[in-house]
Amino acid sequence: MATDAYSQGRLGSLLVMEDDPDLSGMLKEILAMQGYEVDVVASAADAFDRIEAKAFHAAILDIQTQDGASMSVADYLLSHRIPYMFASGVPNPQLPDAHQWATFLPKPYRIKELMSALDRTRQIGIPV
Repeated sequence: MATDAYSQGRLGSLLVMEDDPDLSGMLKEILAMQGYEVDVVASAADAFDRIEAKAFHAAILDIQTQDGASMSVADYLLSHRIPYMFASGVPNPQLPDAHQWATFLPKPYRIKELMSALDRTRQIGIPV
């Protein structure tokens, strides 16, 4: 009997990289209520630790984090074909060419906008 998140009727496991503790707690609660199993990290180092320990179905990445290394996480996710999106208060971020296709959600945002962006991210997947 399969025990992954999909077989449990949930939407899957989601990695959220956000270094604002208030926002990360709120995101974890909101996304869990929507049916996701959520792991929140504040840095790239923490993200890589979680990724080594667990398979994720998608990720939401803040562009500016404690260690400033969110693009290294995006590079890893891209190379492992794990869908991801960016959510950031940085207006008009200069994303590297490899990540220009990714969904970008500007902060502040509404829950409906977050869920729509996450749905779009999962539908798009990773470009070939």
